[in-house]
Amino acid sequence: MPKGADRVIMQEYSAREGDTVRFAEGYGPGWHVRAAGSDFSAGDLLLDVGTRLGSRTIVTAAAADQAMLKVCLRPKVAIIGTGDELAPPGEAHLRADAVPESVTFGIAAMVQHAGAEVIARIIGDDSLPALERLAGEMLDKADVVIVTGGASVGERDFAKPMFVSHGLELLFSKVAMKPGKPVWLGRAKGKWVLGLPGNPTSAMVTACLFLRALLAGLQGQSITQVLQWRELPLACQMPATGGRETFVRARWGADGLRPLGNQDSGVQLALAQADWLIRSAPNSPGLDAGDTVTALEF
Repeated sequence: MPKGADRVIMQEYSAREGDTVRFAEGYGPGWHVRAAGSDFSAGDLLLDVGTRLGSRTIVTAAAADQAMLKVCLRPKVAIIGTGDELAPPGEAHLRADAVPESVTFGIAAMVQHAGAEVIARIIGDDSLPALERLAGEMLDKADVVIVTGGASVGERDFAKPMFVSHGLELLFSKVAMKPGKPVWLGRAKGKWVLGLPGNPTSAMVTACLFLRALLAGLQGQSITQVLQWRELPLACQMPATGGRETFVRARWGADGLRPLGNQDSGVQLALAQADWLIRSAPNSPGLDAGDTVTALEF
Protein backbone atom coordinates (compact mmCIF):
# COMPACT_ATOMS: atom_id res chain seq x y z
CA MET A 1 0.00 0.00 0.00
CA PRO A 2 1.15 3.59 -0.54
CA LYS A 3 2.77 5.23 2.44
CA GLY A 4 0.18 6.74 4.76
CA ALA A 5 -2.76 4.71 3.34
CA ASP A 6 -4.82 2.57 5.69
CA ARG A 7 -7.77 1.59 3.52
CA VAL A 8 -8.58 0.24 0.03
CA ILE A 9 -11.83 1.31 -1.60
CA MET A 10 -13.16 -1.08 -4.23
CA GLN A 11 -13.74 0.30 -7.70
CA GLU A 12 -17.42 -0.68 -7.46
CA TYR A 13 -17.87 1.96 -4.76
CA SER A 14 -16.29 4.80 -6.72
CA ALA A 15 -17.22 6.89 -9.73
CA ARG A 16 -14.98 9.08 -11.87
CA GLU A 17 -16.18 12.55 -12.80
CA GLY A 18 -13.49 14.15 -14.98
CA ASP A 19 -10.43 14.53 -12.81
CA THR A 20 -12.43 13.87 -9.66
CA VAL A 21 -13.36 10.60 -7.99
CA ARG A 22 -16.53 10.36 -5.94
CA PHE A 23 -16.88 7.57 -3.36
CA ALA A 24 -20.01 5.92 -2.04
CA GLU A 25 -21.17 6.93 1.42
CA GLY A 26 -19.24 4.90 3.97
CA TYR A 27 -16.74 3.86 1.24
CA GLY A 28 -18.35 0.43 0.91
CA PRO A 29 -18.07 -2.57 3.24
CA GLY A 30 -14.73 -3.44 4.81
CA TRP A 31 -11.30 -1.90 4.76
CA HIS A 32 -9.87 -4.50 2.36
CA VAL A 33 -6.49 -4.54 4.04
CA ARG A 34 -4.66 -7.72 4.95
CA ALA A 35 -2.18 -7.30 7.76
CA ALA A 36 1.37 -8.46 7.08
CA GLY A 37 1.78 -11.99 8.38
CA SER A 38 -1.97 -12.71 8.50
CA ASP A 39 -1.43 -15.68 6.15
CA PHE A 40 2.06 -16.80 7.17
CA SER A 41 5.20 -15.21 8.56
CA ALA A 42 8.92 -15.70 8.11
CA GLY A 43 9.98 -18.96 9.75
CA ASP A 44 6.54 -20.61 9.58
CA LEU A 45 6.40 -24.24 8.41
CA LEU A 46 4.17 -24.27 5.33
CA LEU A 47 4.60 -27.81 3.98
CA ASP A 48 5.61 -30.78 6.12
CA VAL A 49 8.33 -33.16 4.95
CA GLY A 50 6.69 -35.79 2.78
CA THR A 51 3.90 -33.54 1.52
CA ARG A 52 2.75 -34.54 -1.96
CA LEU A 53 3.10 -31.61 -4.34
CA GLY A 54 -0.17 -30.96 -6.10
CA SER A 55 -2.06 -28.02 -7.52
CA ARG A 56 -2.75 -26.43 -4.12
CA THR A 57 0.56 -27.12 -2.38
CA ILE A 58 2.54 -25.77 -5.33
CA VAL A 59 0.58 -22.50 -5.04
CA THR A 60 1.56 -22.26 -1.36
CA ALA A 61 5.23 -22.91 -2.09
CA ALA A 62 5.30 -20.32 -4.86
CA ALA A 63 3.45 -17.79 -2.65
CA ALA A 64 6.31 -18.11 -0.16
CA ASP A 65 8.63 -16.87 -2.93
CA GLN A 66 10.43 -20.21 -3.10
CA ALA A 67 12.04 -20.76 -6.50
CA MET A 68 13.41 -24.22 -5.62
CA LEU A 69 12.08 -27.11 -3.54
CA LYS A 70 13.87 -30.24 -2.35
CA VAL A 71 11.89 -33.24 -3.57
CA CYS A 72 12.20 -37.02 -3.87
CA LEU A 73 12.36 -38.68 -7.26
CA ARG A 74 9.45 -40.91 -8.21
CA PRO A 75 10.51 -44.51 -7.50
CA LYS A 76 10.74 -46.62 -10.65
CA VAL A 77 8.76 -49.84 -10.23
CA ALA A 78 8.81 -53.04 -12.29
CA ILE A 79 6.00 -55.58 -11.84
CA ILE A 80 6.49 -59.25 -12.73
CA GLY A 81 3.58 -61.66 -12.72
CA THR A 82 4.38 -65.38 -12.67
CA GLY A 83 2.40 -68.36 -13.89
CA ASP A 84 2.09 -70.20 -17.22
CA GLU A 85 -1.66 -70.29 -16.70
CA LEU A 86 -1.96 -66.50 -16.93
CA ALA A 87 -3.27 -64.97 -20.15
CA PRO A 88 -3.94 -61.34 -21.11
CA PRO A 89 -7.55 -60.25 -20.57
CA GLY A 90 -9.56 -61.07 -23.66
CA GLU A 91 -7.43 -64.13 -24.49
CA ALA A 92 -7.95 -66.46 -21.54
CA HIS A 93 -11.10 -67.98 -23.05
CA LEU A 94 -9.02 -69.22 -25.98
CA ARG A 95 -7.18 -71.76 -23.76
CA ALA A 96 -8.78 -74.35 -21.55
CA ASP A 97 -5.97 -74.12 -18.98
CA ALA A 98 -5.78 -70.31 -18.83
CA VAL A 99 -7.08 -67.69 -16.42
CA PRO A 100 -7.19 -63.93 -17.06
CA GLU A 101 -4.19 -62.12 -15.59
CA SER A 102 -5.62 -59.39 -13.36
CA VAL A 103 -3.33 -58.77 -10.40
CA THR A 104 -0.57 -56.80 -12.12
CA PHE A 105 -3.11 -54.31 -13.49
CA GLY A 106 -4.32 -53.52 -9.98
CA ILE A 107 -0.79 -53.30 -8.60
CA ALA A 108 0.24 -50.95 -11.42
CA ALA A 109 -2.71 -48.66 -10.68
CA MET A 110 -1.82 -48.63 -6.98
CA VAL A 111 1.82 -47.80 -7.79
CA GLN A 112 0.81 -44.86 -9.95
CA HIS A 113 -1.66 -43.60 -7.36
CA ALA A 114 1.15 -43.72 -4.77
CA GLY A 115 3.21 -41.34 -6.90
CA ALA A 116 5.68 -43.89 -8.30
CA GLU A 117 6.40 -44.70 -11.95
CA VAL A 118 5.64 -48.08 -13.51
CA ILE A 119 8.46 -48.81 -15.95
CA ALA A 120 7.47 -52.41 -16.75
CA ARG A 121 4.57 -54.80 -16.25
CA ILE A 122 5.55 -58.26 -17.47
CA ILE A 123 4.27 -61.82 -17.19
CA GLY A 124 7.12 -64.33 -16.83
CA ASP A 125 7.11 -67.99 -17.84
CA ASP A 126 7.46 -70.68 -15.18
CA SER A 127 11.08 -71.30 -16.14
CA LEU A 128 13.74 -70.52 -13.54
CA PRO A 129 16.48 -69.54 -16.06
CA ALA A 130 14.08 -67.25 -17.91
CA LEU A 131 12.84 -65.69 -14.67
CA GLU A 132 16.41 -65.20 -13.42
CA ARG A 133 17.24 -63.26 -16.59
CA LEU A 134 14.04 -61.22 -16.27
CA ALA A 135 14.76 -60.47 -12.61
CA GLY A 136 18.26 -59.24 -13.49
CA GLU A 137 16.95 -56.97 -16.23
CA MET A 138 14.34 -55.43 -13.95
CA LEU A 139 16.78 -54.96 -11.06
CA ASP A 140 19.06 -52.99 -13.40
CA LYS A 141 16.22 -50.63 -14.37
CA ALA A 142 13.97 -50.28 -11.32
CA ASP A 143 14.19 -49.09 -7.73
CA VAL A 144 11.51 -51.58 -6.66
CA VAL A 145 10.70 -54.93 -8.26
CA ILE A 146 7.36 -56.51 -7.40
CA VAL A 147 6.74 -60.18 -8.16
CA THR A 148 3.30 -61.74 -7.82
CA GLY A 149 2.62 -65.42 -7.19
CA GLY A 150 5.12 -68.25 -7.08
CA ALA A 151 5.67 -67.97 -3.32
CA SER A 152 4.43 -71.39 -2.22
CA VAL A 153 6.31 -74.70 -2.16
CA GLY A 154 5.39 -76.03 -5.60
CA GLU A 155 8.06 -77.19 -8.02
CA ARG A 156 7.37 -74.16 -10.21
CA ASP A 157 7.19 -71.52 -7.51
CA PHE A 158 10.23 -69.44 -8.41
CA ALA A 159 9.43 -66.02 -6.91
CA LYS A 160 12.33 -66.12 -4.46
CA PRO A 161 14.73 -68.43 -6.36
CA MET A 162 14.67 -66.11 -9.38
CA PHE A 163 16.44 -63.46 -7.27
CA VAL A 164 18.90 -65.72 -5.42
CA SER A 165 21.60 -65.49 -8.10
CA HIS A 166 21.29 -61.68 -7.85
CA GLY A 167 22.18 -61.71 -4.15
CA LEU A 168 18.73 -61.81 -2.59
CA GLU A 169 18.73 -60.92 1.12
CA LEU A 170 15.36 -61.62 2.73
CA LEU A 171 14.15 -59.14 5.33
CA PHE A 172 11.06 -61.18 6.14
CA SER A 173 9.33 -64.16 4.58
CA LYS A 174 5.67 -64.86 5.37
CA VAL A 175 3.54 -62.88 7.79
CA ALA A 176 0.96 -64.25 10.25
CA MET A 177 -1.91 -62.46 8.53
CA LYS A 178 -5.04 -63.39 6.59
CA PRO A 179 -5.23 -62.96 3.70
CA GLY A 180 -1.65 -62.60 2.46
CA LYS A 181 0.50 -64.97 4.51
CA PRO A 182 3.03 -65.61 1.66
CA VAL A 183 4.06 -61.92 1.37
CA TRP A 184 7.82 -61.30 1.61
CA LEU A 185 10.35 -58.49 1.29
CA GLY A 186 14.04 -58.49 0.39
CA ARG A 187 16.93 -56.67 -1.26
CA ALA A 188 18.89 -57.64 -4.37
CA LYS A 189 21.51 -55.59 -6.21
CA GLY A 190 20.73 -52.79 -3.78
CA LYS A 191 17.09 -52.69 -4.93
CA TRP A 192 13.89 -53.51 -3.08
CA VAL A 193 12.08 -56.73 -3.98
CA LEU A 194 8.53 -57.28 -2.75
CA GLY A 195 6.83 -60.64 -3.22
CA LEU A 196 3.04 -60.62 -3.23
CA PRO A 197 0.68 -63.62 -3.19
CA GLY A 198 -0.84 -64.78 -6.45
CA ASN A 199 -4.45 -64.73 -5.25
CA PRO A 200 -5.95 -61.37 -6.29
CA THR A 201 -7.45 -60.38 -2.95
CA SER A 202 -4.35 -61.45 -1.03
CA ALA A 203 -2.16 -59.49 -3.43
CA MET A 204 -4.20 -56.30 -3.20
CA VAL A 205 -4.54 -56.44 0.59
CA THR A 206 -0.80 -56.96 1.11
CA ALA A 207 0.01 -54.30 -1.48
CA CYS A 208 -2.26 -51.87 0.34
CA LEU A 209 -0.41 -52.52 3.60
CA PHE A 210 3.20 -53.14 2.53
CA LEU A 211 3.68 -51.64 -0.94
CA ARG A 212 2.06 -48.32 -0.12
CA ALA A 213 4.22 -48.04 3.01
CA LEU A 214 7.39 -48.88 1.07
CA LEU A 215 6.70 -46.35 -1.68
CA ALA A 216 5.81 -43.72 0.90
CA GLY A 217 9.14 -44.19 2.66
CA LEU A 218 11.03 -43.90 -0.62
CA GLN A 219 9.29 -40.56 -1.22
CA GLY A 220 10.03 -39.05 2.16
CA GLN A 221 6.65 -39.79 3.70
CA SER A 222 5.86 -41.53 6.96
CA ILE A 223 3.74 -44.66 7.18
CA THR A 224 1.07 -42.75 9.10
CA GLN A 225 0.62 -40.42 6.14
CA VAL A 226 -0.55 -43.27 3.91
CA LEU A 227 -1.92 -45.82 6.40
CA GLN A 228 -4.44 -43.80 8.37
CA TRP A 229 -6.31 -46.20 10.66
CA ARG A 230 -9.66 -45.04 12.01
CA GLU A 231 -12.11 -46.21 14.67
CA LEU A 232 -15.48 -46.86 13.01
CA PRO A 233 -18.74 -48.61 13.96
CA LEU A 234 -19.91 -51.96 12.63
CA ALA A 235 -23.25 -52.08 10.83
CA CYS A 236 -23.77 -55.79 11.53
CA GLN A 237 -22.27 -58.77 13.30
CA MET A 238 -18.73 -59.88 12.46
CA PRO A 239 -17.61 -63.43 13.27
CA ALA A 240 -14.62 -64.33 15.44
CA THR A 241 -11.22 -64.59 13.76
CA GLY A 242 -8.61 -67.36 13.92
CA GLY A 243 -4.99 -67.37 14.99
CA ARG A 244 -3.74 -64.87 12.41
CA GLU A 245 -4.26 -61.11 12.26
CA THR A 246 -7.17 -60.78 9.85
CA PHE A 247 -8.06 -58.00 7.44
CA VAL A 248 -11.76 -58.18 6.66
CA ARG A 249 -12.99 -56.56 3.47
CA ALA A 250 -15.96 -54.29 4.16
CA ARG A 251 -18.14 -51.61 2.64
CA TRP A 252 -19.14 -48.34 4.27
CA GLY A 253 -22.81 -47.45 4.55
CA ALA A 254 -25.02 -45.01 6.42
CA ASP A 255 -25.06 -47.27 9.48
CA GLY A 256 -21.32 -48.13 9.49
CA LEU A 257 -19.01 -50.79 8.11
CA ARG A 258 -20.57 -53.94 6.73
CA PRO A 259 -18.20 -56.91 6.13
CA LEU A 260 -18.65 -58.54 2.75
CA GLY A 261 -20.08 -62.03 2.70
CA ASN A 262 -17.32 -63.62 0.59
CA GLN A 263 -13.90 -63.26 2.25
CA ASP A 264 -12.11 -65.86 0.10
CA SER A 265 -8.61 -64.76 -0.94
CA GLY A 266 -9.23 -65.56 -4.59
CA VAL A 267 -12.44 -63.62 -5.17
CA GLN A 268 -12.28 -60.56 -7.37
CA LEU A 269 -15.82 -59.17 -7.44
CA ALA A 270 -15.43 -58.32 -3.75
CA LEU A 271 -12.43 -56.13 -4.61
CA ALA A 272 -14.76 -53.84 -6.54
CA GLN A 273 -17.26 -53.84 -3.69
CA ALA A 274 -14.88 -53.31 -0.75
CA ASP A 275 -13.70 -49.84 0.24
CA TRP A 276 -12.41 -50.55 3.77
CA LEU A 277 -10.22 -53.12 5.53
CA ILE A 278 -11.20 -54.01 9.10
CA ARG A 279 -8.18 -54.98 11.20
CA SER A 280 -8.90 -57.81 13.61
CA ALA A 281 -6.32 -59.13 16.09
CA PRO A 282 -5.60 -62.88 16.28
CA ASN A 283 -8.28 -64.89 18.09
CA SER A 284 -10.64 -61.92 18.32
CA PRO A 285 -14.17 -62.75 19.52
CA GLY A 286 -17.23 -62.09 17.41
CA LEU A 287 -18.55 -58.52 17.38
CA ASP A 288 -22.04 -57.05 17.24
CA ALA A 289 -23.56 -54.18 15.29
CA GLY A 290 -22.51 -50.89 16.85
CA ASP A 291 -19.19 -52.21 18.15
CA THR A 292 -16.15 -50.15 17.16
CA VAL A 293 -13.44 -51.59 14.92
CA THR A 294 -10.11 -50.35 13.57
CA ALA A 295 -10.26 -49.84 9.81
CA LEU A 296 -8.24 -48.55 6.86
CA GLU A 297 -9.58 -47.10 3.64
CA PHE A 298 -8.88 -49.73 0.98
